Amino acid sequence: MSSSSPKVVEGFPHSVTENSATIYYRDKNEVFYNPVQESNRDLSICVMKNFIALRQKEWDEKQNKRIAKNPDATPYPLRKPRVLEALSATGLRSIRFCKEIVSETGEPLLGSVLVNDLEQAAYESIQRNLEHNDVPKDLGIANLGDATQVMYNHRDKDNQFDIIDLDPYGSAGIFLDGAVQSVSDGGLLSVTCTDLKVLCGNHPEVCFSKYGAMPLRGKMSHEMAVRLVLKTLEAHANLYKRHIVPLVSMYIDFYVRVFVRVFTSPATVKEAPAKISHVFQCTGCTSLHFNPIGKVTPTKDTPKISVSLGPPVGSHCAECGSRFRMGGPIWTHPTVNEDFLKGVLAEMEGHKEKYGHHKRMIGKLKSLQDELHTAPLFHTCGEIANVLHCTTPATAVVTSALKKKGYQVTASHSEPGAIKTDAPVSLIWDFFRCWVKQNPVTRKMADDSPAARILSKEPKEILELGVDEEEKEKKKKRKTEPGRFLPNPREGWGPGSRAHCGKKRKIDEEEGKGKEESAPMEEE
Repeated sequence: MSSSSPKVVEGFPHSVTENSATIYYRDKNEVFYNPVQESNRDLSICVMKNFIALRQKEWDEKQNKRIAKNPDATPYPLRKPRVLEALSATGLRSIRFCKEIVSETGEPLLGSVLVNDLEQAAYESIQRNLEHNDVPKDLGIANLGDATQVMYNHRDKDNQFDIIDLDPYGSAGIFLDGAVQSVSDGGLLSVTCTDLKVLCGNHPEVCFSKYGAMPLRGKMSHEMAVRLVLKTLEAHANLYKRHIVPLVSMYIDFYVRVFVRVFTSPATVKEAPAKISHVFQCTGCTSLHFNPIGKVTPTKDTPKISVSLGPPVGSHCAECGSRFRMGGPIWTHPTVNEDFLKGVLAEMEGHKEKYGHHKRMIGKLKSLQDELHTAPLFHTCGEIANVLHCTTPATAVVTSALKKKGYQVTASHSEPGAIKTDAPVSLIWDFFRCWVKQNPVTRKMADDSPAARILSKEPKEILELGVDEEEKEKKKKRKTEPGRFLPNPREGWGPGSRAHCGKKRKIDEEEGKGKEESAPMEEE
């Protein structure tokens, strides 16, 4: 990002340039702009490019099948996608969409981009920035309106958007109902939520009111936040016989960003209960267990959907004897499409010069790509070692031991030292019992503490302690790759302060009334 502009606009002395777009403003408080989210915009452009290519591929396959059945049939061209940026503020994101999502010859790949904001000042800023960035009037269209109303006005099939981008300051919850109705069948919905304090458990009652689920606190809370948002999107879509298919879902810096396709299919909607689970978290040892809301049983005809049995645990933890908290429900199916993610990563790696935050994002995307996507949430070595008051084993040692038992194990993009695995949690505790035998705990423990109860039991399975050759090779390879958990580039790396004016300020004040700090979750 540059602080200078290639063009001087009279009356607007301030400007910021980000890649192909420059925005102009009179003073810094005129509208909200956050340069930190350049990575968000970079990722959005990569995803949109791959979505447009996928959309065209699916259309071509459909046309080829039609012509194969009827050689005299006339092939129909695919209409370019219509885009809505519902909460634009400056128009920066949409200007980049218009100027950077183009063919090799420079032709725009988008049909139109509706650049919307509620504020008069923002609307005028959008108009000005579109004009001075030479965006064609039929491509970038400024609009003054309430985001939810704009989406509700486009619910009709002929008027739906093919891509909707929601990037609010805070929760996207109030916009999701309109979004899942106004996006076309198979369309792309891109959603940001920056209210991580709510999603990660600081205000569980607020989380329930906005997302219809209770969060749990722990090292896995950022991934749980991603899954809470996906569950909420699915719930809104199901009301209208629609369902989501996640393409890329991530925790980045201080926010959650998810990209999902929305399809209409009453039959698939019936399977939604099997994709969503309650989470049981032990208050003593933090062990996690999942209870799907429903189950799908394959039959000769249509799958049978039924209520699942549960809970998966007793009243007290089998490992340490403590009680459980119940959180969720959350989305427990995969949060990414592996083939699509591969394409997004290839786009960013192949065109680094086009993306200012490519170094950070390539590291994140590689980490996400390597994740075990069939295993929801995770534990960390440090978290478990803290419970037992023992030295922390290297993650590679734990990974090697579990793999030798035939299980899959990976790291996580959201937390260093994570152990994402399909191994039962009891096997993880057996590993640590074996670890403590070779690395004894020196700290004195109370007889009724979780650590004492866990270590009083002999391991049911003996695990080898050591790093296998595969993990050694991975470690060598990572030294040549972009860092996966890079430090913040500068101080103040966060959501920033929101510009206040008119309607937005009133909404903020109304939402803030009656809010109190929630006490931390207490052990039961």
